[in-house]
Amino acid sequence: MRFTFIIIVFVIGCKASSPANNFPEIENQSLFIEDRRESANNEISITFKNVSENDVLVVRPLEPMIERWTGENWERVSVLYCDCESPCPAPPQERSIGKGGYFVFSWNGIEEECVQGDQGRITNRSKASPGHYRVIYSIGSESTSSTKLESRFTISE
Repeated sequence: MRFTFIIIVFVIGCKASSPANNFPEIENQSLFIEDRRESANNEISITFKNVSENDVLVVRPLEPMIERWTGENWERVSVLYCDCESPCPAPPQERSIGKGGYFVFSWNGIEEECVQGDQGRITNRSKASPGHYRVIYSIGSESTSSTKLESRFTISE
């Protein structure tokens, strides 16, 4: 029963948001279905489930591209893999998602960038402004060339 619910949410969500918000259409996303959770403080979690017959490769799974709709085009939002002040290991370049497997995108609604401070590089954080956003991952499989996986969401005030 939950599987059916997820498909309905995905189909309604994609079709309803595009015309109402004047967004460009979402490309074919037949490899995945999604389950979305949004909290009152604008934290978002989207679970993508592989419903294809093949393994799917997610490129840079811990560094998704997040963009804000400006009314005319998509503008990149700055989000960091780790703080500017701390050394950290390089993020994985890819992750294989098997048939029926899933991966989760989570974002706390905070924009981050490295800036030069008095004591060296520091992480500057600010709350994301209200608006329409999307997250994009590059994906591929043995039977398909690289394509984009996209999910859209809204941050309110």
